[in-house]
Amino acid sequence: MTEKKPYQPKSLFERIFDEHTNWLFQQGYHERTLGSRDRPGRLFSDLRETFEKAILQTLWKYRMEEFQIGTRGVFGPKKDPVDFAFHYRYDPHRLRLDLTQLSARLYEETIQYPIANNTRRQLPPADLVHAQLSAVISAQVLERIKEQKHSSGQKQRPR
Repeated sequence: MTEKKPYQPKSLFERIFDEHTNWLFQQGYHERTLGSRDRPGRLFSDLRETFEKAILQTLWKYRMEEFQIGTRGVFGPKKDPVDFAFHYRYDPHRLRLDLTQLSARLYEETIQYPIANNTRRQLPPADLVHAQLSAVISAQVLERIKEQKHSSGQKQRPR
């Protein structure tokens, strides 16, 4: 027979942290689905650590604290490396942690995803972010090819 552990209520900060880690997990932002080389759980432990530091900072200076955490995922057959940065703001007046923006970078291309009012539907899934970055890069490559064809066609015309 297994012993039941007594119920341990979670603090407000633990509940806020759990809400955010569940949100990130549901959208595919964790080491397993990102194909990350980081140890499993690193992103969430980084969030916990920086959130704790923000809470402590606000005990000394009663103002909003902003911070960010990041991770890298690899996608597709070419193992495209996508760097993700999650921008947060902790508001001690309202006891609220908001994800304010996601920044994602693939090679030299970056897309910013503003997240207004901590709205869950505004955080795109990780694989969709990769697809959007890939589409932007592909469009740029096609544009360069067109420009090269156009400029080489002009140079080869007889006068």
